[in-house]
Amino acid sequence: MTGESAYHLVDGHCDTVRRFVSAEGNYDFTCRNSTGHIDLPRLRDGGIKIQFFALYIENEFKALGALQRCLQLIDGYHSTVLRCAKELQTIHTVADLKKVMQVNKLGVLLAVEGGEALDGDLSVLQE
Repeated sequence: MTGESAYHLVDGHCDTVRRFVSAEGNYDFTCRNSTGHIDLPRLRDGGIKIQFFALYIENEFKALGALQRCLQLIDGYHSTVLRCAKELQTIHTVADLKKVMQVNKLGVLLAVEGGEALDGDLSVLQE
Protein backbone atom coordinates (compact mmCIF):
# COMPACT_ATOMS: atom_id res chain seq x y z
CA MET A 1 0.00 0.00 0.00
CA THR A 2 1.41 3.37 -0.92
CA GLY A 3 0.69 6.84 0.39
CA GLU A 4 -0.72 8.00 3.70
CA SER A 5 -4.17 7.01 4.84
CA ALA A 6 -6.45 8.70 7.35
CA TYR A 7 -7.36 5.23 8.59
CA HIS A 8 -5.30 2.46 10.11
CA LEU A 9 -6.17 -1.15 9.45
CA VAL A 10 -6.23 -3.61 12.35
CA ASP A 11 -6.32 -7.38 11.91
CA GLY A 12 -7.78 -8.85 15.08
CA HIS A 13 -6.62 -12.45 14.64
CA CYS A 14 -4.11 -14.73 12.99
CA ASP A 15 -2.72 -18.14 13.95
CA THR A 16 0.72 -17.54 12.46
CA VAL A 17 2.78 -17.76 15.67
CA ARG A 18 2.60 -21.57 15.65
CA ARG A 19 4.51 -21.48 12.37
CA PHE A 20 7.34 -19.68 14.19
CA VAL A 21 7.95 -22.85 16.23
CA SER A 22 6.98 -25.44 13.62
CA ALA A 23 8.95 -28.69 13.62
CA GLU A 24 9.23 -28.37 9.84
CA GLY A 25 11.28 -25.20 10.25
CA ASN A 26 10.64 -23.99 6.72
CA TYR A 27 8.51 -20.92 7.47
CA ASP A 28 10.15 -17.50 7.24
CA PHE A 29 7.86 -14.69 8.39
CA THR A 30 10.01 -12.08 6.63
CA CYS A 31 9.41 -13.64 3.19
CA ARG A 32 6.24 -14.02 1.15
CA ASN A 33 4.86 -17.51 1.81
CA SER A 34 2.38 -19.52 -0.22
CA THR A 35 0.93 -21.05 2.95
CA GLY A 36 -0.28 -19.66 6.24
CA HIS A 37 -2.47 -16.72 7.11
CA ILE A 38 0.06 -13.92 6.91
CA ASP A 39 3.68 -12.92 6.57
CA LEU A 40 5.45 -9.57 6.69
CA PRO A 41 5.25 -8.83 2.94
CA ARG A 42 1.50 -9.59 2.84
CA LEU A 43 0.90 -7.44 5.93
CA ARG A 44 2.73 -4.56 4.24
CA ASP A 45 0.80 -5.07 0.99
CA GLY A 46 -2.48 -5.06 2.90
CA GLY A 47 -1.67 -1.86 4.73
CA ILE A 48 -2.08 -3.44 8.16
CA LYS A 49 -0.98 -1.16 11.01
CA ILE A 50 -1.88 -3.36 14.01
CA GLN A 51 -1.81 -7.17 14.01
CA PHE A 52 -3.06 -9.42 16.79
CA PHE A 53 -1.19 -12.73 16.99
CA ALA A 54 -3.23 -15.47 18.66
CA LEU A 55 -1.39 -17.93 20.85
CA TYR A 56 -3.56 -20.87 19.94
CA ILE A 57 -2.93 -24.06 21.88
CA GLU A 58 -3.36 -27.04 19.59
CA ASN A 59 -5.58 -29.91 20.79
CA GLU A 60 -2.67 -32.26 21.44
CA PHE A 61 -1.36 -29.86 24.11
CA LYS A 62 -4.67 -29.01 25.80
CA ALA A 63 -4.92 -31.97 28.15
CA LEU A 64 -1.33 -31.77 29.31
CA GLY A 65 1.32 -29.21 28.42
CA ALA A 66 -0.80 -26.19 27.44
CA LEU A 67 1.22 -23.73 29.51
CA GLN A 68 4.52 -25.07 28.19
CA ARG A 69 3.20 -24.83 24.62
CA CYS A 70 2.06 -21.25 25.21
CA LEU A 71 5.54 -20.35 26.50
CA GLN A 72 7.10 -21.98 23.41
CA LEU A 73 4.83 -19.87 21.20
CA ILE A 74 5.75 -16.69 23.08
CA ASP A 75 9.45 -17.53 22.73
CA GLY A 76 9.03 -18.15 18.98
CA TYR A 77 7.19 -14.87 18.67
CA HIS A 78 9.94 -12.91 20.45
CA SER A 79 12.66 -14.55 18.34
CA THR A 80 10.83 -13.52 15.19
CA VAL A 81 10.17 -9.97 16.36
CA LEU A 82 13.83 -9.52 17.26
CA ARG A 83 14.76 -10.38 13.67
CA CYS A 84 12.21 -7.81 12.42
CA ALA A 85 12.79 -5.07 15.02
CA LYS A 86 13.06 -2.35 12.37
CA GLU A 87 9.58 -3.18 11.10
CA LEU A 88 7.65 -4.60 14.09
CA GLN A 89 6.89 -3.16 17.52
CA THR A 90 5.27 -5.19 20.28
CA ILE A 91 2.53 -3.26 22.02
CA HIS A 92 2.40 -3.71 25.79
CA THR A 93 0.90 -0.38 26.86
CA VAL A 94 -1.21 2.49 25.59
CA ALA A 95 2.02 4.49 25.26
CA ASP A 96 3.41 1.76 22.96
CA LEU A 97 0.25 1.94 20.87
CA LYS A 98 0.50 5.72 20.55
CA LYS A 99 4.17 5.44 19.54
CA VAL A 100 3.41 2.83 16.86
CA MET A 101 0.76 5.10 15.38
CA GLN A 102 3.40 7.81 14.84
CA VAL A 103 6.14 5.69 13.24
CA ASN A 104 6.43 3.50 10.18
CA LYS A 105 6.20 0.21 12.05
CA LEU A 106 3.65 -2.54 12.34
CA GLY A 107 2.27 -2.79 15.86
CA VAL A 108 1.80 -6.28 17.24
CA LEU A 109 -0.25 -7.56 20.16
CA LEU A 110 -0.24 -11.08 21.57
CA ALA A 111 -3.55 -12.67 22.52
CA VAL A 112 -3.80 -15.94 24.42
CA GLU A 113 -6.63 -17.84 22.77
CA GLY A 114 -8.65 -19.88 25.24
CA GLY A 115 -7.87 -20.50 28.88
CA GLU A 116 -5.97 -23.76 28.48
CA ALA A 117 -2.59 -22.06 28.83
CA LEU A 118 -3.46 -21.05 32.39
CA ASP A 119 -3.54 -24.72 33.44
CA GLY A 120 -6.26 -23.80 35.95
CA ASP A 121 -4.01 -21.29 37.77
CA LEU A 122 -4.95 -17.60 37.49
CA SER A 123 -1.55 -16.55 38.91
CA VAL A 124 -0.08 -17.55 35.53
CA LEU A 125 -1.63 -14.33 34.16
CA GLN A 126 1.13 -12.38 35.91
CA GLU A 127 3.71 -14.13 33.75
